Amino acid sequence: MSSVAPSAASVAYPPRIRAFRDEIIRITPRVPNNKLTLQTMQAMPTHRLILAFITWRMRHIPAKPRRVSAWSGGVSRVDLQLAERALRPLLQKVKEGKDLMPHLSDLAKTAGIVMPGARASAKRKDIDAVLIRDGLYHFHLGVAGPGNPKGRSGILVFAEVLEDEFRIVALSDHSAFRFGTPEHMRVSRIARTYIAKDIPAGQAFMANPVMTSGHSMIATMFADRCDDYMRTVDPSLDDSAFIDKLYSDDPPRRGGQLIVRPRNPKLQWFFNDLVFGILDETTMVFFRVYPFFDR
Repeated sequence: MSSVAPSAASVAYPPRIRAFRDEIIRITPRVPNNKLTLQTMQAMPTHRLILAFITWRMRHIPAKPRRVSAWSGGVSRVDLQLAERALRPLLQKVKEGKDLMPHLSDLAKTAGIVMPGARASAKRKDIDAVLIRDGLYHFHLGVAGPGNPKGRSGILVFAEVLEDEFRIVALSDHSAFRFGTPEHMRVSRIARTYIAKDIPAGQAFMANPVMTSGHSMIATMFADRCDDYMRTVDPSLDDSAFIDKLYSDDPPRRGGQLIVRPRNPKLQWFFNDLVFGILDETTMVFFRVYPFFDR
């Protein structure tokens, strides 16, 4: 008798989990965007859909004011002074809390998951290896205008983006992405040194482990954990005692006013940016379960 597990497409998901899966499939850009890739995503197990979603979503940066700093181990004052004119538009947006997406790769918006059938130029561009491996975003400098509609200058800023700080770690150009070039080796060395900056000398450590698929091990474990929780807890979302506990353990408020548990709640699984939880569509209260990371 065959022991082959059924595909996700043949699984009868409970309505809430099915709705959650459908929403992830709807909002995650796929390349190419056609009926075959839609069916491929529909056939994926839920933990794989979550992994694709968060790997794409973590490339986006919430707009909020942040102070700017520079790590002296990777960028000097002279480097900053020489690039000051090119840096100014980006750093002004950082300080004012404006949208930084125009300075990110276009693929951060359009390539949520890349599948067989994509053009050679797009293959595996759904995974930002520098972000996954080193925790660093890369930003393109320049101001959009006639002849330069995307605002690209050739200069790249590698930075760690924290909740209230934008920390410049290195300045480079696109040769940093060409394996084996002197610039690639230089930026890689800076990134490794930056990751190890708080580790005592001589102490072994593992920096951002990466799976053979190219995905972060932390993201993979997070996706599995969300899937396990959802499958275990989903039946309880119809249980009155469970709902009472949601509203009583950490009473939600809006504008300083307590939000009372509604008579007819409508609970759904939901991602609020990279925080997994439960949304009551009746009151629009979000109950946080697992954050991927706070930002």
